Amino acid sequence: MHPSLGALLGGLILASVLPAVEVPLCGPLTTQVPLAGRLSGGPVVIEVRITVPPGAPADLGVGAWVADKDGRWFQRFRPGTLVPGEHRLSLTFTTGDAVSASEGAWSAATLDGLSQGGIFFWTSTSSHVGILVEELVARPVPMRFPVRGRLADVALDPSPVQAGTRWSVRLRPQPVPSDPYDPALFNLELMVDRPDGIQEKVCGFWDQPMRAWDAGDHEAVEPAGPPGFTVRYRPRIPGAHRLRLIARWAGGASVTAVLPDLQVGGPAWDGYLRRDAGDPRFFSRNGAFAWPVGLNLRSVTDSRGTEEIASRPTPDRGTLAYGAYFARLGSQGVDAAEVWMSSWNLALEWTRAWPGFHGVGRYHEANAWRIDRLLDLAQANGMGIQLVLNNHGQGSDNIDREWTLHPYNRVNGGWLETPSELFTDPKAKQYQERFRRYLAARYADHPALLGWKLWSEMDLTQPGKAKKRQLLADWHRGAAEDLHLRDIYDHPVTTHWSTSYRSVFPEVARLPELDYLTIDAYHAPEGENSGLILAHLLMAGMNRGKGLGSYGKPVLVSEYGGNWDACPEPQMLAEHASGGFTALVCGYAGAPMLWWYEWVDQGARFAPYRALKAFLKGEDLRGGEAQSIALSAWDEQGDLWARAWTRPGRMLGYVLDPQWQAAGGKSERRGVHVRLGDSIAGGVMELTWWDADVGVSLTRSRLEHPGGPLVIRPPEFARHLAFKLVRVE
Repeated sequence: MHPSLGALLGGLILASVLPAVEVPLCGPLTTQVPLAGRLSGGPVVIEVRITVPPGAPADLGVGAWVADKDGRWFQRFRPGTLVPGEHRLSLTFTTGDAVSASEGAWSAATLDGLSQGGIFFWTSTSSHVGILVEELVARPVPMRFPVRGRLADVALDPSPVQAGTRWSVRLRPQPVPSDPYDPALFNLELMVDRPDGIQEKVCGFWDQPMRAWDAGDHEAVEPAGPPGFTVRYRPRIPGAHRLRLIARWAGGASVTAVLPDLQVGGPAWDGYLRRDAGDPRFFSRNGAFAWPVGLNLRSVTDSRGTEEIASRPTPDRGTLAYGAYFARLGSQGVDAAEVWMSSWNLALEWTRAWPGFHGVGRYHEANAWRIDRLLDLAQANGMGIQLVLNNHGQGSDNIDREWTLHPYNRVNGGWLETPSELFTDPKAKQYQERFRRYLAARYADHPALLGWKLWSEMDLTQPGKAKKRQLLADWHRGAAEDLHLRDIYDHPVTTHWSTSYRSVFPEVARLPELDYLTIDAYHAPEGENSGLILAHLLMAGMNRGKGLGSYGKPVLVSEYGGNWDACPEPQMLAEHASGGFTALVCGYAGAPMLWWYEWVDQGARFAPYRALKAFLKGEDLRGGEAQSIALSAWDEQGDLWARAWTRPGRMLGYVLDPQWQAAGGKSERRGVHVRLGDSIAGGVMELTWWDADVGVSLTRSRLEHPGGPLVIRPPEFARHLAFKLVRVE
């Protein structure tokens, strides 16, 4: 028998018989009498013997109630009133019951989550008479699995729609599966025959409508109406799309429903970020060059920032806080952010001991809604989200360890002994595939989703040692392949390594199933423990030999800012200001994402993003001959760090005071020479110098170069300076 089928057939009820007790009424308030013990889910009948004394209120009523661990309450009433004397009560909670509840709705899925119950009395009279309650018990109710199923309350979004617009269908299967997240119990698919002859399959997902409100210190989210299944589809080409719904229940029941054609108008649309087809080192969107600029917003607040860099804790107000972040950042040139589905932020699956979570294979419905809202808010503010599915602590029992709370852990009711089994155990992989199926069904159509990151700092999980690298490679190959199969919109997939490029596992990095690579760029101070300045570290990271340039994939830095424990603020200011330009001329696929986001936000330190976006406007770094080259730069004080990204006819360069980037503080450079090379072809060129702090051009001049060595002279500057050199046809 499938493990989830037991609940549908009648789960074990753990509540024992309540001893006889005289219960004083609390009229006119409701009087509750809870069961002795807890329910473990499944259809249940609550039985009790009640003796009502003479003198009891004439309007005395009684009902039974059940609730899940988070307090969602469902109830049934006994018709009529209780007159003096003995009464036997039997109220059943099954899938067919019409049970009232505040904001929620009853279903077989509700039954599976029940954990508490009892009876209640009510009266409008002020009375404290004692009512004898005996033999209060909950018993399982066996249910037969239906031979035939049907689809009820089918609701289609209007047609026609414009290409690039989400279209959805919502319905309620009958019967509702006891575990709506398990496709083995109920599987819903939409088959789409596109006008171009391509057939696409889109999975449905369990969808609990939610409402949210600002509760002051937090965002409150609760059910708002009956749940059901939803299929989301975003057509990308115009024309008539033929649609079929296919539903299958465990036991063999199935329904196929032909839906009206989806008529799609407007021009073809493809607004997703993808690895560029022509130059796979970069990203593009609908064929246009894209270079994400953003920072790491892994969760609403960061305790490490408070400890290491004196930022203030941001109140965790869920998507209300993220919406405020996005509004401020989006207006300052930021168009990307990384967000973690961590246990303390937006995870869907975690230990039942935490509010909102329901253990293995059952998802946090409020967080699922929050991710929908997160993506909508990001899109509204011109931003995209790199979504992290697992953070390393979930797979570690020694570094930022969270394994002790993982629902797959045997001590929490799971079946695994060690976190390394997350990557090898067949049952664990089955639940992981189920999780990815849900993610792709619910979120993959969203244009604000930049990419799927399978793990943060995967080398810090338990199997991170060299002898187990192949184990991680095998897991990543399967997981990435699975996501690509389920995500018909083809979002890029990545994983992530800690510290710097030196931590990258070649066995994983070279996998063709991984579209791009993400790393940290943390470093010790220069001269300490082989420490480097940020520019040297980023440059080495893209080296075609020992660096990551040899993989021919986009590379992003998703954490940086001093070392893992930060750095003095003058250095942080310098790295924040210079990190984006440094990454640009070294050949990274986007700006590095600073980890210390509260420090950025609370200090309104947005200028580096505005400057970088202004410099990059209209630029395209792609091309088979495009490359990063080292330049020579010097003045009377010594050498400077200088590098350029060059392609035929165009050079984007950057000159940096290395002492300033290493420690911050003052910097003034005069009489600087920048040597571009010894064999520069002759011709007419336009040279523009840019203020790298504010993103404005300073001077523009015309060069008539005869050929051979070329040295250019920047104006006096402090800290750093950028330039553009363009051949004039």
